[in-house]
Amino acid sequence: MAKLDSAADEIRAALSHSVLNAPFAGVIIKLNVAQGEILATDREIITLADISTVWVLADIYEKDIGQLRTGQPCRVRVPAYPEEVFTGEVTYLGGLLDPQTRTGKLRCEVRNPDKRLKLEMFAGVEIPLAGRRMAVAVPQPAVQRIGERTVVFVPQGDALFEKREVELGEQFGEWWEIRSGLAVNEKVVAEGAFYLKSALLSEQISGEVEP
Repeated sequence: MAKLDSAADEIRAALSHSVLNAPFAGVIIKLNVAQGEILATDREIITLADISTVWVLADIYEKDIGQLRTGQPCRVRVPAYPEEVFTGEVTYLGGLLDPQTRTGKLRCEVRNPDKRLKLEMFAGVEIPLAGRRMAVAVPQPAVQRIGERTVVFVPQGDALFEKREVELGEQFGEWWEIRSGLAVNEKVVAEGAFYLKSALLSEQISGEVEP
């Protein structure tokens, strides 16, 4: 009787398990099934990804689109390995621009044979371009709006500051290009600019003459 029970257990165990052979080696990134659940033949239960090559998606500024082509080399850095550079190439340039940020989409393919790059990592992408241009730029907090004007504050000595109207160009991350109104190597107030703006507006409201 014990032998019959053992044989029945083996049959039940065999019937309750199925082997799924993947068409390639990879990493399971989604498992949409629970133990004991009945599955339909048309249901997707496992998502498998081959991460020996990964896609790196990036936003590109409108002004740079004309200088980019598929096939160009790219360099990728991730916070997990700050001293290391991963290389790849541009394989796709998007056909639409975000109307708010004025950026388009770019995709790079990067070899990842040792699986060190993980899906959903943040990354920075560098693409060497044929030409460069010099520009005056200031940190984003230095730029303030007063009425219809865009201004920065230029130190003129101890506790003295000049309000300087400027024309903005492109924004590069946390920096603004200054097209006019500021000379090369001129210093501006960054972290305290909002305080100076508030103090100036307070003086105007109290009836004092605007400097």
